[in-house]
Amino acid sequence: MIKLNHVTSIAVATLVVLAVAAFMAYRQVALARDSYRAEVAMQETLANVRQLQIATRALQSERADFDAIRHDWAQARDSFPRQLQVLDASLTAILPNQPQLRRITDTWDRMETAHGQVNLVLTHLKEAGVQAQIGTRSLVLSYQEMLQQRGTPDAVLGEIGLLLFQLEQTDRMVLEIEFELRDLARNLGVRTSSTVRNSLTAVAVVLGIATVFVVGLLIR
Repeated sequence: MIKLNHVTSIAVATLVVLAVAAFMAYRQVALARDSYRAEVAMQETLANVRQLQIATRALQSERADFDAIRHDWAQARDSFPRQLQVLDASLTAILPNQPQLRRITDTWDRMETAHGQVNLVLTHLKEAGVQAQIGTRSLVLSYQEMLQQRGTPDAVLGEIGLLLFQLEQTDRMVLEIEFELRDLARNLGVRTSSTVRNSLTAVAVVLGIATVFVVGLLIR
């Protein structure tokens, strides 16, 4: 009877340890899962930023389709705030209160203002027929040609010059956002490696305790 009580107490203690270890392992696996989801959200956000870069620089390329670029640009702008919210939500559990996200949001607000000004100038150029005059040629080269030619209205030259300046500023802000995202991605990568390693260790501990428990019962 004493032996049975001794075995029972050991079994109960082992079960308690196993339950605690299983709970800790579950938490680590959940963190690893959250880290993986954050990694996916980060990659999608970086892809969205690259779309913005392509659209911004396409207007300054050798051949620019203004309407197609504005369409691509609008799509990238519409999806970025939602993507940033997804990233913020996925980082809450593993990397809360990240200053990079606040700086990205502030830069995006300034960028939205610049985007609005760019679209306004493009609309004016289209209504004035300047966009059709430029066609698919480089905006920079067209502007330089207009500066050398006589007869181009000063208002048109001023708007194109303003557009080029705004595009340069927009491109710089996109680079700022990308820099902050890549800095955050490095922190996230370190965190993901840590959570995956801890989850594997926790699962191994649970399996070890369970094995010892079962073998002990069989021996008893």
